[in-house]
This record gives sequence, structure tokens and C-alpha cells, in this order.
Amino acid sequence: MRLTMKSIDSIPQKYLRNCAIIFVFFAVSGLCQTALSKPLVIGTIWFPPFYNIEKEGDKVTRISGINVNIVTKVLDSIGEEYVLKYYPAKRLYANMVKGTTHIFYGIRVPPNVVSPDYILHSKNTISKITLRVFHLTSTPGISKKEDLVGKSIIVFRGYGYGGFINYVNDPNNAMSVHTADSQVNGFKMLKKGRANYLLAFERPALETLKIFPEDFLIDVTYSDPLYIADGYFVISRKTPNAQSLLDRMEGAYMKLENEGVFEGMIAE
Repeated sequence: MRLTMKSIDSIPQKYLRNCAIIFVFFAVSGLCQTALSKPLVIGTIWFPPFYNIEKEGDKVTRISGINVNIVTKVLDSIGEEYVLKYYPAKRLYANMVKGTTHIFYGIRVPPNVVSPDYILHSKNTISKITLRVFHLTSTPGISKKEDLVGKSIIVFRGYGYGGFINYVNDPNNAMSVHTADSQVNGFKMLKKGRANYLLAFERPALETLKIFPEDFLIDVTYSDPLYIADGYFVISRKTPNAQSLLDRMEGAYMKLENEGVFEGMIAE
């Protein structure tokens, strides 16, 4: 039927008002859906090999690393869009308070840094960050950081080791420091006797050692951890449906872990 002004006037006003209300409801719902479908912002910090930040001048050109690989696979598996952003740690935490950064995957944020009123942590530990000293079996082991004083040590280029590099580079500790460009190169240097010890995070180091033949590994060992830190998914409470998102991420991680998706995953 062709509509005319006369035919429209014949429609009961109550019906038109109801139609108008329904139209407004769906229009607003559409706007809300658009707002909630914006990409989630994943905050990253400089912490190789868990977060590798590449720059040209002041511009960040690439963000990669172990934690990036894990959190993006989790979000991909639950169908969430995201963007990666790099911030200094202090700014990252401030952004999570404001809600401009939605997700961080890393060490538990202490309550004196960010109040639990502003962030949520996953219920379970997602990973452990363990710093160890690798050495040959013919070299005495290390039980505490003071044992490294006056020794020769291999470190990876660009690694801050969660601040431990400051202890290594402190002139008062008189360490002879050698730099390796990669995990593989570092272990080759250790085998050749370039230094007595190799400072490495456990997970990427053990994955790297799988590359070598058994005769290479026969005299390579490691000492007690210098430190162990638990890793969590951290969500800003101002993220839409924050608790639901966190629960979905945690469930997806457990599923992917059981399927072996993260086996062999190391920093790029």
C-alpha cells in the first residue's frame, strides 16, 4: 500500500508513539553496541623477552614477546579485537585506573601501586617468571645474587631482567659482563668458556636448549632461582563487563594450555 498523509493520519497515535519508543530503544542499543565493540587496549612495558619494544626514534614500530604471544592468542580465541600499546610502567598503571588501558599481563600489581578498587587480577596464576643462572657442571653453582660478585657473566642484549641488570652492572660488584645477541648465541658462548655464568629467564632458556643436540646439553645445568614472580591477567575495572572478560580470558587460557598451544612458545 502506498503511504499518503491521509493514510498516515489514520494510524492511531498510540501505535505511532509505541513505534517511536521501539525505534529509539534499538537506536540507542546500536550506539551502545558500537561503543562496546571498540578494540581492547593491551598495555605493554619494556621487559624483554616477555615484552620486546622496537623503536625508530621515539616511534614504536613493533611490539612482540612471550606475554604478547600468550595474551593475543587468548583474546583471538574468544573473538575480542585489541590493539597493543607501549607505556612506561607508571603511565600504564595510571591508564588502568582511568580505564584507557584495559588489559595487562604481567606480575601482580601491588596494592600500594594500584588499589584493588581499580583493577582485577585473574584468580589463578597464568605463568611464572623465573630468573636463573645457567652454568657448566664444572663451575660452582649460585645460590644467591652475592655469589656472582667478581664473576664473569653473560647477559642478553637489551634485557633489563626486571631491574637486576643494575646489580650486574654495578662497578662495586666487579663482574665481567659479556653480551649475547640471542638465546642460542648465549649458550654457545657459555659452552666455549667465554664466561662462567649465563643469566636467563627459565622458560625461554629451556625452550632454547631443546634446539641443541644431547651432547651439547650434557654438562649444562642451572642454579636455584634468583627470583620467581607469578604472572596474572590484570583488567581495569572500568573495562566494560570487566569481570566477565577476565573470566572468559582465564577459561580460554586454561583450554589453550591443555591443548598444548603454548608449548614451545618463546619470544620472537
